[in-house]
Amino acid sequence: MVANRGRLRPMNVALTAQAQHPEALYQLFRSAMESHVVAARGEPWNDGRERAQFFEQLAPASVQVIVVEEQVIGFVDLRAFDDHCVVHTMVVAPGWQSSGIGSAVLGQLKTKWNRMSLAVLKTNPGARRFYERAGFREVGSTEHHYQMAWASK
Repeated sequence: MVANRGRLRPMNVALTAQAQHPEALYQLFRSAMESHVVAARGEPWNDGRERAQFFEQLAPASVQVIVVEEQVIGFVDLRAFDDHCVVHTMVVAPGWQSSGIGSAVLGQLKTKWNRMSLAVLKTNPGARRFYERAGFREVGSTEHHYQMAWASK
């Protein structure tokens, strides 16, 4: 069950490789990440720069969309390697955040991978707390990101 928009309801979170237009993915990314990117850069959102960087880094073949109630509410850009995966980007639409969606997605990924890593913007402490609750630990940092990793026991 999940509380969303004031209601409690059953939730079935699906990860699917269904094709999504890259612009739709960018809009999801912007809606969830704009305030954190602006804080990290210390300047207003530059749509040209952010759009170009998003599309340059996006690997469409690696994207799985997050579907709830037949609605795309986010996506994961997951880079798979022989023995681990890198969660390059995970986005849940703002109206669905803090409702168990991210935990359900990570739970599904943990059944497929024994090791995962990712980077979290330092300006997004909520995301860092979320990943820490999911068992990820800081393994390094850069100017703008915490590097985090998870491994099964």
